[in-house]
Amino acid sequence: MLIPLFITANIALANPKPSGSLGVGVAIGAPSGFAGKLYIGESFGAQFSFGGDLGRIGDVGLTTDFVVHL
Repeated sequence: MLIPLFITANIALANPKPSGSLGVGVAIGAPSGFAGKLYIGESFGAQFSFGGDLGRIGDVGLTTDFVVHL
């Protein structure tokens, strides 16, 4: 079952987005919330997320990451 996954992973291609593109989504799990990515340039981006643990009141988190696309 895992062999086809490794074979297809080798042929995956990145699809670069133009600078200024924004993608948003929903994060499910712990923490749950909103996630997104802003493409800064052809090879750079900033990922972010905002959310918290649904079972705990007041548990809120905010993260940001700077990424380089190789």
